[in-house]
Amino acid sequence: MKPLDFKYVYHSHTHRCGHSIGTDEQFVLDAIEQGVKILCFTDHTPIPNCHQPKVRMEMEDIDDYISSINYLKNKYKDKIEIHLALEAENFPGHNDYLYDFIKNKGIEYIILGQHVVMIDGNIVWLMNENYPKQVIIDTYVNSIIDALESGLTKYVAHPDLLVSNLGEFSKEVELGLRKVVECAIKHNAYIEVNCHGLYYLGDDEFAYPNKYFWNMVKKDYPEAKITLGLDIHNLDEYENNIWAPKALALVKEVGLNLTSEIDVEGELK
Repeated sequence: MKPLDFKYVYHSHTHRCGHSIGTDEQFVLDAIEQGVKILCFTDHTPIPNCHQPKVRMEMEDIDDYISSINYLKNKYKDKIEIHLALEAENFPGHNDYLYDFIKNKGIEYIILGQHVVMIDGNIVWLMNENYPKQVIIDTYVNSIIDALESGLTKYVAHPDLLVSNLGEFSKEVELGLRKVVECAIKHNAYIEVNCHGLYYLGDDEFAYPNKYFWNMVKKDYPEAKITLGLDIHNLDEYENNIWAPKALALVKEVGLNLTSEIDVEGELK
């Protein structure tokens, strides 16, 4: 299979999240071999008092993550530009640990990947049927809007995750996601076409990247800033990636205008 021609990788993970395979240095060397110019590590951030070993790193892993990526950043500075970031959820009013990571531990920026929400102090998956669907939708949307309004992030990963997790693009879902896109535009933030959803869901109608959502963006929000997220989890995903070409086919079909090269220092921090 022809290697993917991606020179800018803004979304990638490490083994610490529990569903990624490979050492940090192996990921860097693989990226260099494939001609990647910018590699941003954005592993799933730990959440205090939340143990999800197959989903995100633990709090005790964060210092090792930071020291490892910083070491590689310096070691390979003449071959590749590396950035140290995190993919995090926003829990309005409960984010002191994220600001501590940024202020005191050298995390450069946050990309928002709202896989879960906080309802009544509980961490809740989007497909949780114990809560009214509208509550899930509203909390998801408001969490992203708060992250954009507060300046926590300038990059919303897979905003259409809500579509796949609920298995619908209903009027309620569409209305909520319109608010997300409009807020991203207002704050000059990127929204991401995420390649990895097709790995999990294949050709499902509501898989992300989702054609209903992106057709809406193309038709009604031509000014939206859009980029592509490889969401790298495994070492062979530059050379043997079967879902990224499918995501690119959707991009072409819909007619989206992607930004390939982002000024990380100027646009994401």
